[in-house]
Amino acid sequence: MSGPSGKIVVKDGKVIFIYEETVAKMFESLGFKFDNCQRVSNVEPEGNVWYADMKPVNGPKLGPFDTRKEALDAEVAWVNGKLADILTLQQERAKPTVE
Repeated sequence: MSGPSGKIVVKDGKVIFIYEETVAKMFESLGFKFDNCQRVSNVEPEGNVWYADMKPVNGPKLGPFDTRKEALDAEVAWVNGKLADILTLQQERAKPTVE
């Protein structure tokens, strides 16, 4: 399924997508609750260039880019290609550990 910024993945009753108000409102109208929004990257300047750091989901540091928009576009493209993997990673992190 695709939304304004790209793919929407539904797996085992969980939904993951690049957050946008219109998509969130659509799911909320269907009864979904978003109580677990998580950042999957950081887009920040370093000197005169921009990077998209995907470290929060075990991804690479993308860049350098001349503009913030280029870094954001690269971030969205990378995330859309990895949504199912990101959802699996988040589900694994949420499992209780046995000691």
